[in-house]
Amino acid sequence: MSAISTLNSNRYSPGDFAKDNDSKDSLNLITNNPGEIRLYWTAPGDDGYTGRAARYEVRFWEAEFGPIDNEWKWRRATLVGGAPLPSMAGNTDSMTISGLEYGAPYYFCLRAYDEAGNQSPISASVLFTAGDISNGTIVPGDANGNGEVHGNDVLYLISYFRGANPPPSPYLNGDANGDCNVDIGDITYLTRYLKGIGNPPIMGQCLRLRDINISDNSSAR
Repeated sequence: MSAISTLNSNRYSPGDFAKDNDSKDSLNLITNNPGEIRLYWTAPGDDGYTGRAARYEVRFWEAEFGPIDNEWKWRRATLVGGAPLPSMAGNTDSMTISGLEYGAPYYFCLRAYDEAGNQSPISASVLFTAGDISNGTIVPGDANGNGEVHGNDVLYLISYFRGANPPPSPYLNGDANGDCNVDIGDITYLTRYLKGIGNPPIMGQCLRLRDINISDNSSAR
């Protein structure tokens, strides 16, 4: 089977779909649907780059457990019901996942299967927050959400990692170095910037996933 090219995720309001002028490789920063996430990806084929796969599996879990990046984690992550039937190769498939905790960060990933049961490797695991923005924008490095980037954001992240503060909201405000994670590296990055010896905070391409391939190699299962 072929690769799933440009597997992406994004958020749209219910009933809204990706339009020709939407950027599918960048964050959509507007949503009015708390606790809801919409994923979309390019459908693979089952014979080279033609035909269609047989089915998808989509799984997720809370961000505190880290990316879903191996088989052990994949088996323990929550399986999402209602994944769409695959379209013909090259078309866009999508699904909406609701009932998530408003403002909570989650990791998502996807794999595809053909009619013979061959499966793709696990896709790269994308991190973002369930319906946490209402007509707002992400400000990288603004961990405390006051609209500015300064020393208090470093203190906020330190307290967050010690369990004294809630996660940044929007969550990706805490991602200062653009690697699509909120971790100790962001404290170092912000500290260097505020001391004048590092680069300004940057927004990562957090919704781009790597291609995944469906293989008949049984060792990949």
